[in-house]
Amino acid sequence: MLTNAPLTGAPRITSAFGDNPAHFSRFRHRGIPLRGNDGILLTATEGAPVLAVQRGQVIATFDQHPRFGRAVLLDHEWGHSLYGNLGAIAVRQGESLGGGARIGSVARRRPDEQPALHFGLRIRPYDVGNGWCGFVDPAPYLARLTQPRGAIIGPHIIGSVRPHLPLLQRWQPRLITVLDPSPSELADLRAACPDAVIVGRLFVPDNELADRIRSNPEAAAQWAHELTMAHFSPHVTYWQIANEILQKAEDIPILVRFEMRRMQLAATAAYLCAIFAFGVGNPDLPEPQRMAVWQQTYPALEMAEQAGHIVAVHQYGMPDLFRPFQDWYGNRLEHQVLPRLPFPALKFAVTEYGIDGMIEGGAPRGWQNFAGAQEYAEQLLRSGRYLERFSGRVLGYSVFTLGHNNPWQSYD
Repeated sequence: MLTNAPLTGAPRITSAFGDNPAHFSRFRHRGIPLRGNDGILLTATEGAPVLAVQRGQVIATFDQHPRFGRAVLLDHEWGHSLYGNLGAIAVRQGESLGGGARIGSVARRRPDEQPALHFGLRIRPYDVGNGWCGFVDPAPYLARLTQPRGAIIGPHIIGSVRPHLPLLQRWQPRLITVLDPSPSELADLRAACPDAVIVGRLFVPDNELADRIRSNPEAAAQWAHELTMAHFSPHVTYWQIANEILQKAEDIPILVRFEMRRMQLAATAAYLCAIFAFGVGNPDLPEPQRMAVWQQTYPALEMAEQAGHIVAVHQYGMPDLFRPFQDWYGNRLEHQVLPRLPFPALKFAVTEYGIDGMIEGGAPRGWQNFAGAQEYAEQLLRSGRYLERFSGRVLGYSVFTLGHNNPWQSYD
């Protein structure tokens, strides 16, 4: 997404996103106190040139911003970039810039402070009342400039991994979801894709797991932990058990208890969890208060953020990836949930993604019922280019499916 860093060289982050909440809570936007630093501070020498991180247009310059002093705000196709603590501003409001264009220089705001650039990113859509003024952590986006990652679109694998290893070695996806992974095959998968995030989903029939959780969420978590240990492989990054169950408002509290206990047990064995795996269009986003149902998950989300677990969700469209209502199906997480969540460091994985005719009910109907292979591939490429802007929060998207069992033939 970014074409270059805002500074040359290898500047260090001296204040990370979310740091110093006590200090930043003094500042409010639309009446909402900041939850912490809404950008990052990058070390620099006084007078160092500050560069636009991608082509864009200057939408505002500030001579005396209350927090950033001299500052510049740029508009890009994906959102905004903010550059603060400037000594000189070399651009004008309304000016169009190329990536790498000089917009100013770094200053020392006070004699007792080291010179540093305040850098912020805001990804559309955003909510300026989310406690971060709509900004997200820029660090993952800057890291990608020097630590390139593979494709953001990856596979959900059903069946043996081995037939797909040559393809995966060329593909190098960021996220791979594997149903009932074989420990011996996982070693081969990790060798082929050393940098991939691998989610291992252990299959349990929906009714069986839902009944166990309803009966006793904590006992169900103990059972799930023992199941994980029986299949354990160090090559799996995150383990998933629940899958599209108990996702209505009245059931979510017991699902939260299950996942919180599962994360506690995971800590005793040093593995990480992918929690919830909500189905497409879930949980509900009621109009009077969009996050009312999601708020029931917040205790688990807070625990996951602190311990490094992730949240899994499923997103589909039909008859293509962009319909029927992209904001509510194919990009529900990115357009509706992420801008409103108060957990900026929490990561997500879309462990099922693609075209699913069951959005309108009826029998399973995958992409083969709606598009040719070339057309579907072009949709995935187009979608991947767009979704890259959310890669600071979303680890990747697993297309359902590579390999199949009955009745998922038309999704393969």
